[in-house]
Amino acid sequence: MEVGERSNDRTESYFIKMPDDIIAVTHAGQLSSGFMKPKGIEKFSEPINEGSVAFILKLRDENRKVIGYSAQLEVMAMVGDGGSPVMDTEWILVVPGRGTLFLHEVEKPTEIFETFQPYIDSGDAWKGNIEVLTTAGPNEDGTGKVVGGTGEFSGADGYFLEINRFTEYDPSSENGLIGELEIRVTYRN
Repeated sequence: MEVGERSNDRTESYFIKMPDDIIAVTHAGQLSSGFMKPKGIEKFSEPINEGSVAFILKLRDENRKVIGYSAQLEVMAMVGDGGSPVMDTEWILVVPGRGTLFLHEVEKPTEIFETFQPYIDSGDAWKGNIEVLTTAGPNEDGTGKVVGGTGEFSGADGYFLEINRFTEYDPSSENGLIGELEIRVTYRN
């Protein structure tokens, strides 16, 4: 029986508004220096952290009500002849009163980079609608892995997808990209 076919699976989506729900972000310099929050936050300077990005984010339910917070921890590497980015990403979703979910994914944000890099380079604004599934593993079917959880999520096993939706790139904005990120988790425990 496939993971998605189990009769007792639960699917829940969690949302993050970009840039409104960014509480903190730092990195090792591979992103724009403007993409650090709060102003003055220390950048990763140690060679071991090259390619690392750390986010602390508000977490919303399907009604877009804030229900908790999350951490997204990424290590980016450029692979292949074209230097396509691949990220090894850990998610921690904290829902007070329910528990915590631990997730792992391999991300390939190539479409995001290809779409927005010309605007970033030129300083031009962009408006439109783009939806990008960045999850590319580690599961064989290209989904991310639910590693486990606490509280209501104790013993959780399953898979998830990270779906990015963007409506605007504003070069005058502190964080540039405007949109929403969805973490769609299917699990059982």
